Amino acid sequence: MEKLKIYFDSKAIIITTIIGLLNSFYFSNKSLMLLLCVIEVLWLFDNFIKGKYVDYVCLYLIFLAFSMESGNFVGEEGFYGFKNFRIAGLNVAVWMLLPILFSCIANYRLFYQRLGSLHRSILNKLTFFTISGMIMGVIVYLLDDYGFRSKAGSMTEMINSYYGYTIPFLTILSVSWCLVKEGVGLSKVKQYLFACLPATAIIFIVCLATENYGNRMGLASLQVSDIYFLLIASIILLSYKQFSLKEKVIIFITSIIIAILSLMYNASGKIIIILMLSPIVWLYILGKQGHKTQAFLYILIGLVVLMIVVPITGLPFISGDNIVFQTKMADVAGLLNWGSDNWLLSIPESPRMRITEFMNVGYEYILHPWYVFGGKGFCGNIQDHLGLFTFLDESAFSNWQLELGAYRGLHESFNTFFLVGGISGLYILFSSLKDILKNMDLSPWLMFGGLWLFLFYGYHMNVSIFGITSLVVGLIEVDKIRL
Repeated sequence: MEKLKIYFDSKAIIITTIIGLLNSFYFSNKSLMLLLCVIEVLWLFDNFIKGKYVDYVCLYLIFLAFSMESGNFVGEEGFYGFKNFRIAGLNVAVWMLLPILFSCIANYRLFYQRLGSLHRSILNKLTFFTISGMIMGVIVYLLDDYGFRSKAGSMTEMINSYYGYTIPFLTILSVSWCLVKEGVGLSKVKQYLFACLPATAIIFIVCLATENYGNRMGLASLQVSDIYFLLIASIILLSYKQFSLKEKVIIFITSIIIAILSLMYNASGKIIIILMLSPIVWLYILGKQGHKTQAFLYILIGLVVLMIVVPITGLPFISGDNIVFQTKMADVAGLLNWGSDNWLLSIPESPRMRITEFMNVGYEYILHPWYVFGGKGFCGNIQDHLGLFTFLDESAFSNWQLELGAYRGLHESFNTFFLVGGISGLYILFSSLKDILKNMDLSPWLMFGGLWLFLFYGYHMNVSIFGITSLVVGLIEVDKIRL
C-alpha cells in the first residue's frame, strides 16, 4: 500500500485556532461577529473567483466547524457567526455553499466521470435516498399524514424539513466536486482537517483557563464548538501508519485534552459511546493492517487499565460532582444493561427515546405496510403508538410537532434513514457503512466519515461539515489506493 503522508501545517493550525477562539469568545458580540463573517465571505469569494476550489473547502470547513450552532449548548439565543447570520431566511453557511453547488450541477458529467468506484457507489446510494425522500415527502404531505398539511404553518414545516434533510447531501456533492475537480490538493484539505484537532484542544484549554462557560443541562460547560463530538475519536488516529512521529505526539496530547475536558464539562451520551467504541475500532484497524499480535497486546493492556488504573484515578477525577457526566454515564450503563427485567422502561430517558423512536417507526409500517419499502419521505411522521414517549418537550421535538402529536426529525441516523426511506433507507445506510468499514484501515479520515454517517447524519452543520469533508477525503484516498 502506498504510504499517504498527512502533513502538519502550522499556518493551518494558527488560522483554525484564531477562527475558533473568536467564535468561542465573541459569539454574542454582533458587530464583531458581523465583521468576521464579512471577512470570511469575502475570503471565500476571492478563492471561488480565482478557481481555488480546494482552498474554498479548507476555509469553508473551519468557518462552519467552529461556528456556534445550538442555543441549548451556548446558553443563550442571542449568538452570531457564519452559521447564524441569515439573509432571506438562509444562514450564510448555506449561501456560501451555493456557488460550489451550482458549479457541481453545471459540470455534473465531468463530476461523475472523475469519481472513483467507492465514492460513486456511496454517492449514488445517498442520491437515491434523497430523491426518494423528496418524492415520498410530497406524497405524504398531500395525503395529510396525521393532519400535517391541515395544521397551520405546515408549508413552512415542509420547507424546513426538506432543508434539513437535503443540506447534508448537497454538502457532500459540493465538497466532492471541489476535491475531484482538479484532482490535486488533497494534502491541503488534510492539513486543515488535522488542524482542527490541536485547535480544538487549545480552545478547550483557553476556555477553561478564562472560565468561558456555556450552558448544558443548566450547568456550566466550556464554550466550544460541537466539532468535539467527532474529534473525541481522534485517539484512533494513532493506529494509522500515515502519520509521522511528531504528528502522533500531537494527536496523543490533544486527544487526551479533548477527551478529559469534554467528559468533565461537555459530556453527552454520544461522546461516551464513541469513547467506548474507540478501542474496538482501533483494534479492528490494527487487525485489518495485519497487526493481530499487536492488537492482542493492546487488549491485555486495555483490560489492565480498565480494571486497575481507571477506577482508582480516572473516573473519580473526571466525574467528581459532575452531574452531566454522571447522568450520561447512567444513560449508557442503563442502555448496556439489556438483560435486566423491564429493561426498556428502566433505562434513562435519552437512550429510551432513541430506541422507542425506532420501535414506533416499525409499528408505523405495521399499520401502514405500503410505506415499509420506500419509507415516508421528508414529511413523514410517526405517533407514539406504543405510549413510550415520556417527558416530551422542545428539547426533543419542536413545539409545532408537539402540538400536532406527530413527530419527525428523529434522533440518530438509523431512525432517520428508517423513517425517510423504510427498508430501502436502512439498506442504504448499512451497506454504505459496510463499505466504509471494509476500507477504513486505508484512510484515517474515512473513520471520521463513517462515525458521522453512523451517528450524526442530519445533525448540527458544524459537526456535519467535519464529518462530510472527512468522508469525501477518505473515499478519494481509498479509490486512489485501489487503482
